[in-house]
Amino acid sequence: MDHSRMVELWHQYIAAFNSHSLLCLKEFYDPHCSIVLNGEVLARDRDSMMVNYPDIWAKMVNEKRTPVKAVEIRPIEHGLSVDLQEGSDPKQTTVKYLYNDKGLQIAHILDMK
Repeated sequence: MDHSRMVELWHQYIAAFNSHSLLCLKEFYDPHCSIVLNGEVLARDRDSMMVNYPDIWAKMVNEKRTPVKAVEIRPIEHGLSVDLQEGSDPKQTTVKYLYNDKGLQIAHILDMK
């Protein structure tokens, strides 16, 4: 899949994330999508990822860290590296989103060290 298609899918994904729609988000994840933080697997599949989203969204709203937006999107092998900003918080976080051949996300990789 070319990177322009991944960027298009990513923008659709972040719109679903910002709308707080679990049903819409599920469409963007492979069933085996994982979250890796500092080399440690935090969620091994889509269901274990999504179970935490309502609490994450509530915290983000309370702390006025919505919406999440891309500051910069760069192509990487099998995915995108995205610098994210949450609401008006000036801090940025880089997340690597990896995709399979079907255009579904298979991993979110964060290095917060």
